[in-house]
Amino acid sequence: MYLREGQTPASSWAGVAAENAGSPEPCERTAVRGVLSRRSLILMTSAVFVGAPLSDLLALPGAANASVTVATPPTVRVSSTLTAACFSIDGKRRFEVDIPSVLDVDEGFTGPISLTWDPRAFELSEMATLVFSDRKPCAELVASESGPGTLTFAIPASVTRVLLRPRSILSYPNDLFDDPVLSSLKDGLQATSLPLRTQTAAAWGVEMYVSWFPYEDRYIPALVEVRSVGPHPTPNGLTVELRVPRSTLGELAPDPLAESSRVDRAGAKPGLSVVIEPLPAGSMRQVTFELPDDAAEQEPSNPGLTVVPTATLVFTEGLGVNARDTGRYSSAPVTASGSALSDFTHPEKA
Repeated sequence: MYLREGQTPASSWAGVAAENAGSPEPCERTAVRGVLSRRSLILMTSAVFVGAPLSDLLALPGAANASVTVATPPTVRVSSTLTAACFSIDGKRRFEVDIPSVLDVDEGFTGPISLTWDPRAFELSEMATLVFSDRKPCAELVASESGPGTLTFAIPASVTRVLLRPRSILSYPNDLFDDPVLSSLKDGLQATSLPLRTQTAAAWGVEMYVSWFPYEDRYIPALVEVRSVGPHPTPNGLTVELRVPRSTLGELAPDPLAESSRVDRAGAKPGLSVVIEPLPAGSMRQVTFELPDDAAEQEPSNPGLTVVPTATLVFTEGLGVNARDTGRYSSAPVTASGSALSDFTHPEKA
């Protein structure tokens, strides 16, 4: 049915009802063009769609699909790292670089993962340990591909964690280089790079050498030498502390004929402190001590030490931030196993 000229939508519905009232035949459904009142629309929709929100009824076809959340593919994440520090070649910048040590794996992930890192800073073993979700025993996994600073692992199903085996190789004197390479993890879908932390610095370092002289049942420090290895001068506040038995302390006296740093007997317990003034890179400072008068006449010996004397370079924590780890900040007259040093009374081994 169509609206007649001058007929309103409301009157059209009344006309339809009147026409159908006297007709035994069902009314034929005809498209009606017009504007429905808000009340009529609500009554119609509530009669047909009980409990359905009006906004859902008026939504365009396909609008519901726009709110569907797409499932995120399973990935691999870095949960723990190993950190190493180095300096730029000019010593004006300090770098902290990371490498993954533990990886967490989402449920359902399988496939290759690739790790890259700076081979000047780290080594990464080709063996990794796998932890499974179904309580299987841990398994060892070998990298399927390798190259300088690159390893690729094929992760099987049901793995929840990968335990890597990185090691820092930033040892002196190879602790100075520019442009560190960021470590990264790629799981086929995305790549994650670990951050590089940079700060201003004034890198310095020293190597300390001590000449220990065997005398009777003990060793006496005859010479303390401190060498500045740069690249910046050593800072103020460096002190060498000599810890020696009390019987030796009275025998120690700086050689009055030698140029030496200031010696303070109150610093060590018991012993003495040698204050090291700032040294430019490449320079050194020596402190020599007078030996007992009868030292030259004494028969060579290999003392059985009950107390081990030591020489240690000490400085504040603030100075240590820029200190290079030379591995020569202390000295003692013992071997790595803790036994007394050999001397010329024992034949040299071939």
